[in-house]
Amino acid sequence: MTYNLIQLAPGAYNLLMNGSVMGSVVRKSSHRPYTWTAELLEDLPSDQKPAPFTRISVPGSVSRT
Repeated sequence: MTYNLIQLAPGAYNLLMNGSVMGSVVRKSSHRPYTWTAELLEDLPSDQKPAPFTRISVPGSVSRT
């Protein structure tokens, strides 16, 4: 599955799938190492979320799938 990012501002991007905006990606820190957060526009059940968005990450934790 291929996603495209469209930059809105430094550290802020729209996340596109099949040409439609489906979420956003935002840089949460201004210093390295950067922390990035991806957020979907629709809160879908886990089994309907597109890969790799199959698990919810709790703030402050690291989620790797």
